[in-house]
Amino acid sequence: MFIINLLLIFFFLVFPTNNSTIISNSQIQSCSINSSNSTNLNCTQKLVISLSIQNGQLKDSDYMEVFVSQVISMDNTQQTLQNPYRISISKSAVSAVYPSIYFQDFNFRPVEQIINSDVFSCQDGALAANPTCGWVTSDSKTVPYSQGFCCDCSFSQITGIDTTTSLRGTDCSFLSLGSGSSTAHCLRYSPLWYSAFEVKNYYIDYEIDVFITYNIGSQTNLTENTSQYTTEQISLSPSNTIALSQDNSIKANLIGDFQPPTPPDDFSDYFLTIPSSPNSNTMVLEGPLNWMLIPKNYFTLDGTECNKIGVSYSAFISQGNRCQMHVGDCLHNQIYDLYYSDINLITSGDNPNYLLYQDKTKQYSFFSDDSQNKKISYELSGVFNTLITLELIADNIKFVTNISTGTLDYFKIDTFQSSTADGVIQIQVTNTGSLTANFFLSYNCSEYILPIPGKEFSLSPFQSTSFDNNIYTFNQNFQTHECCVTLKNSIGQVIDTITTIFNSTQTISNNVQNPNMTDVNPSNSNQSANNTNDSQYQSLTCQRLCPGFFDFVCFGTNKCWGYLARTIIIIMLVLGTCLSILRCIKNGCCCGCACKMLKYITGSGHENASKDKMKNKREIYSKS
Repeated sequence: MFIINLLLIFFFLVFPTNNSTIISNSQIQSCSINSSNSTNLNCTQKLVISLSIQNGQLKDSDYMEVFVSQVISMDNTQQTLQNPYRISISKSAVSAVYPSIYFQDFNFRPVEQIINSDVFSCQDGALAANPTCGWVTSDSKTVPYSQGFCCDCSFSQITGIDTTTSLRGTDCSFLSLGSGSSTAHCLRYSPLWYSAFEVKNYYIDYEIDVFITYNIGSQTNLTENTSQYTTEQISLSPSNTIALSQDNSIKANLIGDFQPPTPPDDFSDYFLTIPSSPNSNTMVLEGPLNWMLIPKNYFTLDGTECNKIGVSYSAFISQGNRCQMHVGDCLHNQIYDLYYSDINLITSGDNPNYLLYQDKTKQYSFFSDDSQNKKISYELSGVFNTLITLELIADNIKFVTNISTGTLDYFKIDTFQSSTADGVIQIQVTNTGSLTANFFLSYNCSEYILPIPGKEFSLSPFQSTSFDNNIYTFNQNFQTHECCVTLKNSIGQVIDTITTIFNSTQTISNNVQNPNMTDVNPSNSNQSANNTNDSQYQSLTCQRLCPGFFDFVCFGTNKCWGYLARTIIIIMLVLGTCLSILRCIKNGCCCGCACKMLKYITGSGHENASKDKMKNKREIYSKS
């Protein structure tokens, strides 16, 4: 066994560049035991180098070379390697990649439509057959709350008691009962829809290329007769952490990454919003130019909140004091508003808040080759170090690597919905040898499949273990995929592979605002309301459904019998009082206390009382 003087090795043999740092090196006697012959200890001399490689902003900007040609043995004799090596290592720029999963569709710009009507014909009842706004239908059923609401000029405004002349787009005037005395307010969606994708945790992506040049002839000088040398390439990445040279003489192993001073951004609280429908829309055709990253708290996922992206019919119809609000209230802060606020910032030379393509702080890359694959990434700035090891030649440390045989018992992926987190990989591995050993799993899948991280694990002799891992696809259409899993032993040799073919089904759209919307025209909205679910209106109080004091039609259609009775009783009391007062006046105030009170209030009571007193005084004087 050779005992190597490491200092001399580095003085003569190792020449790293400034962007790479050798952390440690040692020479070891590497031994392995094979399960097929456990009594035979197979040892080889190896040099192990651990080095940290930085990322560069240009391809191949991070580069190092290691020359290994001579070593010095324990008796101070120089030993020349028969096949010297030159090892060149480069690392690509490091990117943070953010995959995303389809979540829900949202409308670009909901608007409020106003239809002029009158207090006698405006219809907005939950059971109305032909509401003024019309019904929106989905699967031949009316969409709840899509009938909008009416705002009527009140009795006090029509009679001139209330001098307020404006009512949510309605100009009320004295004795105005015709067209314009009532308006129907309808929620309408723009033709453009955005799809929201939930941004998942980022993964780091880069590639390290190791080039090994060695002598295949008898010469020992790398600078002479280069035709005598051959070059092999070993590629490492976060999904392929171990690899061997073609002749198994060099093993490269990616140990891991050092945590950078400034980690990549966390977008888990954002939705990646992408224009998706209709396909002919200009903003859809422009692709990543209109991709936006919007905080999740800007959205209402069930459509019940006003002034949030995703506002639906239920929120629009149930807004408080709706007829005292301004037109468009409840429909602010939509994607349209955020988009054009960013356009104004860009026009003025400032950085946008939501649009990614025009962001000056990061150079985003977009993955949507055929409008299906939805990922974003950007290159990391600063230093991002990766630790790798190379096993080349010997030292005085002896370690034993158990090498065992193994098999992939099965590799299965069931059909799942595209662009979701429902995909599951099922794998079972068995150690078929007589030694406890380490194994490695690596994956190679077809397009639209998110890279699957490799896995290292240990198994006892004849032990089996199974793994369930998630698999993600970003193609929203039906697609057939292919994945190959490779089982490697503890030194990186391939011992088994299985390829499986599986399908992902078309993504099912999730649209709370208006599922399967059918366009509605108020003039021909003759759809029956029999399909409306009454129970869905119980959450709306009569006060919100029928804010008008004299809205008898609304009271009846929404079964607000208490409000109807209250209004009728008040009207009867007012009419009865008025009739009593008129009768008293007509009959000369002979109606008892009511007339006396009326005369007292008007002052005639005081005058009559004073006349009676004067008359009594005259009678007394005359008698005396």
